[in-house]
Amino acid sequence: GTGVNEQTRKIITTMVDQVGTNIAFPQTPLKVGDEFTQEVPLSIPVQGGAEMKMKVITVYKLKSFDDTNAFFDSVITMTLDMTVEKGTMGAEGGGNGTLVYDVKKKFVSGSSTKIDMVMKVKAGAMDMDIKSTTQSDVKVTYL
Repeated sequence: GTGVNEQTRKIITTMVDQVGTNIAFPQTPLKVGDEFTQEVPLSIPVQGGAEMKMKVITVYKLKSFDDTNAFFDSVITMTLDMTVEKGTMGAEGGGNGTLVYDVKKKFVSGSSTKIDMVMKVKAGAMDMDIKSTTQSDVKVTYL
């Protein structure tokens, strides 16, 4: 976005690069009802030399397919930990979603997720409990 500072831009770019659309599909063919799991550890540098560590575990289940696309349901769990000089931050959460994989062009052409998170932040004398819900809908066009 236009109002994002450079530090936030770097964090988001790193996260997208590490998670991206690099889904490790199994090497063997899937049939409807088959599941596979992908675990993605993320390490994102933040200002002051600290590091935000995150783990995203996604279980994909093949719902259906046709000549062009494979349709998956997904269940996502996430954890986040970060310690800085004056405090800590931790979060956990999860949700579910869907994913469309273009089998002919071999890329993820769409996804939708809804994730609920609970975060605890301690900074000096301040303690915060934060609840969030994030909805993400992505459609990719291959040119």
